[in-house]
Amino acid sequence: MTMTRFSFSMPTKILFGTGMISEVVDCCRELGIEKPLLVTDKFLCGTESFKKTLENLKDLKLDPKVWENVIPDPTDVSISEGAEAYLDRDCDGLIAFGGGSSMDSAKALGVLVYHGESDVRKFIGANATPLKGIPPLICIPTTAGTGSEVTKVSVITDTSISRKTPILDPILYPKIAILDPNLTITMPSQLTAATGMDALSHAIECFTSTLRRNPLSDALALDAIKLVSENLRGAVFNGEDITKRTNMSLASLMAGIAFDNAGVHLGHAIGHMLGTKYHISHGIGCALLLPEILEIILPTRIERLVKMASSFGINTLNVSKREAAERTINEVSQLMSDICLPSLAEVTNTSLEDADLLADLLLQEKRLVSLSPRSISKKDCVQMFIKAFKRKN
Repeated sequence: MTMTRFSFSMPTKILFGTGMISEVVDCCRELGIEKPLLVTDKFLCGTESFKKTLENLKDLKLDPKVWENVIPDPTDVSISEGAEAYLDRDCDGLIAFGGGSSMDSAKALGVLVYHGESDVRKFIGANATPLKGIPPLICIPTTAGTGSEVTKVSVITDTSISRKTPILDPILYPKIAILDPNLTITMPSQLTAATGMDALSHAIECFTSTLRRNPLSDALALDAIKLVSENLRGAVFNGEDITKRTNMSLASLMAGIAFDNAGVHLGHAIGHMLGTKYHISHGIGCALLLPEILEIILPTRIERLVKMASSFGINTLNVSKREAAERTINEVSQLMSDICLPSLAEVTNTSLEDADLLADLLLQEKRLVSLSPRSISKKDCVQMFIKAFKRKN
């Protein structure tokens, strides 16, 4: 490999392993947090793992407060409400407990309280107010997919334009991430499948990226792909298999670090568009057209698809590069079928006749579409959606 100059960021302290949730009090003390606001949703607030965490914080003389109003695809409005809760309860730090929505919410409301603002949209877009900081943040993921616990991004829905928009800044890195695979055991099979495909999308997109891909992100992405390929089916159909759960948490972490450095492209453009328009989960949205995306970028990324083949356990001996790349695409499609991922038509209530409309909506995601490894036209987008409608999961 020819080595080139590159930068690689990973400032978050990571605690990984079963039972690691017990370290949360020590983490608060390390960061000087005495009155943390736990940012979560109503469902998680009622789980035993959350209740035990809350009790542990109280028993060891901390004064935790709870904001349980996280919503899927958090909006500028919900973020403002969370910031008010932080200020009203006189908190001095944040603990995000949940999936990507909880972690995105904690990062964004942290921006508001630190800067004394009430509208997170001031920190989004080309003319965004520069960030100066956020309160100390601990992220505790309860899913295995988003990787938000190690990224510098928070994705918020701007209600004025009904579009997902990112706040992107190193200020947003959590101080500490606690990954305890035991917290993922109670995830339903459908959520396990969706979040697992989110991790796979991160790994594949950053491995085929043109943005900041580098040898370290490549290595992490390939290992994440291998872990997902070997463990996602088992985690979906036997959720109490702690080995599979641990490996999926590790895959999510690796993919999160990788894409935070190397970037994502078409899958996340589609995920953002479908999430905003049809309110489907982020992981499913990013994965729905993954085989079609790989097909369209194959001419410019054939070497990358060949390298991915070994991570999927594909035998590429005595086959052409083209066939090896196509086997990789087929394996992705097979994995989606095996874990019963729903089809595009099922989750959007659309059909083949809507391919043109979906293509127009996708092209509005200009930032992520521009990062595609291959320039795509509207005709390309239409063809991707047509193929996705015809493919049977």
